[in-house]
Amino acid sequence: MKRTPYYILIPILALSMLSGCGPDKSQPSSEEISQINIRLQRDPQFVNPLFYPTAVGREISQYIYLPSADFHPKDLKLTPVLIENIPEGVETTYEGKNATSFDLTFRKEAQWSDGRPITAKDYVFTLNAIVHPQSKISAYKPFYQYLLGMEIDAENERKVTVYYDRSFMLSLESAVNAPLFPAHVYDEQGMFGTDFLAKIKAEGYTASDSTELRLLDKLNASPTQKMEVVQSGPYKLTAAESNQYYLLEKKPNYWGSALQDIPNLNANIDKIMFTIVPEEVTALTMAKEGKLDLMAVQSSQDFLDMKNDDNHNENWTFNLPQLFRYYYIAINNKSDKLNNPEIRNALAHLADVDDYIKTLDSGFGIRTTGHFHPGKAYYNDTVKPLAYDPSSSEKLLEKLGWQTAAGDSYRSKSIDGKKVPLELDLLITGSPLSKNMALMYQEEAKKVGIKINLVTKKTSLMRKENLFDYKYDLALLVNGTSESHDDPYPKFHSDNVKPGGSNIYGYSNPAVDKMIDELRLTLDEEDRFQIYRNIQAQMYVDMPVIFLYCPMRKIIISDKFRATTTTKRPGYLANTFVPS
Repeated sequence: MKRTPYYILIPILALSMLSGCGPDKSQPSSEEISQINIRLQRDPQFVNPLFYPTAVGREISQYIYLPSADFHPKDLKLTPVLIENIPEGVETTYEGKNATSFDLTFRKEAQWSDGRPITAKDYVFTLNAIVHPQSKISAYKPFYQYLLGMEIDAENERKVTVYYDRSFMLSLESAVNAPLFPAHVYDEQGMFGTDFLAKIKAEGYTASDSTELRLLDKLNASPTQKMEVVQSGPYKLTAAESNQYYLLEKKPNYWGSALQDIPNLNANIDKIMFTIVPEEVTALTMAKEGKLDLMAVQSSQDFLDMKNDDNHNENWTFNLPQLFRYYYIAINNKSDKLNNPEIRNALAHLADVDDYIKTLDSGFGIRTTGHFHPGKAYYNDTVKPLAYDPSSSEKLLEKLGWQTAAGDSYRSKSIDGKKVPLELDLLITGSPLSKNMALMYQEEAKKVGIKINLVTKKTSLMRKENLFDYKYDLALLVNGTSESHDDPYPKFHSDNVKPGGSNIYGYSNPAVDKMIDELRLTLDEEDRFQIYRNIQAQMYVDMPVIFLYCPMRKIIISDKFRATTTTKRPGYLANTFVPS
């Protein structure tokens, strides 16, 4: 029987929780509603989505940087943004290889913020910049392995034809979904042209030309730029103070203002102020005092308390978009202690996920058994969540030789002739949810003889000091997935097990590698869906990470604005809001 996707069910629940408007409220002045004030829990540090596509950075960057096309916030269908239409793939050949070609024509209105037109040269430059082995655009590189070539129309500078290996399943998404960067800013000499792609794709290519090296230096340094970037979005960053605020102002005479049916191009609010407020209690107080208009509430209890507070709830709407993300405990599969699937399963049996959802998140979440979101059609719902079962954990630990010796509080075993205690560090961000979940997990681990040390770090430091170099045991994290069909290659293929690589777990299974390779080259949808299900089933046996649950995002919005939320990250588009 066909299941109704969760991303359809959840908005119905969210609508049922919207608070009503009180009859006697005073109306805000036009001055008050020319600016929306949004709380960010932490400073994103970088707002460049090509180099740092982080969830918190996206809350700001989505108004500044634009892709050729994007997923519409209502139906999640690809919608043209900078281009005129979503291209149809055409089967063809390119330099003797079976290929799919896409013709992209950029809108004649589309301009960079310095007034220069957006053309096919900008597209070609951006894709070359992504593919170049010496650019630091790491997150996007895996999606362009199957890019074969590009050709600019000799009679139309706004038209480009891009060629992908015919077998690549995400060729269309790859062709249109990367944020574009202006060629004239970085590549005045026109070095990154259509012929350049074949050159940099050659095995072992390294730049040596001084002009190219200067270009790469400028490109790789670009994430530090914030205020003076040349970009195509409806807003520009006009002021920022580290760990304090980011202020966006809409561009005057913006080229996209006439295209109101494209959400990315809307600029209904004059100013968007993002204020960094780490403490939730402080943020809620600011909201009640009218100093914030939108905030994502981390604590479900705080969300419910405010919703049920008659002194304040009539001024707010309470929204629960189900985003494509999940909580999980990352495991260092390269560790001598953790490189066996059975020890990882033993650890998974200690996570009382149903209790986390109920106790810590007020029921606002759904369990998951894999990297693929339960709302997607290929999610394998025959894979049953591992039960919270300390006794099964103990049996697996005993089987693996982790024993509790007389007088010892914790288990140990001999590894390479040395007695090694079963003591693990668990990295957490320090948010109330992560801390409480970690404390609950720590207590359950203690009962079976595992010592868990909690180590609090910012996510950015975790990545820099621990995750990218496999210098950790466990880490409690959140992962955001795409609105399109998933490509598990970056995070779970053994090709990416390397220092600085995207497979931060060190997970490697040749059978899963083979399925991921096959998945990327399978065009028939039903065949591809079955491969997804097989990957999910095998990975849940291997337990490279402990998959926990998919949370709903709890967003409160002042009813000074007519606003909607979306399953698309980060759950809202403030530029589409209008004064009530």
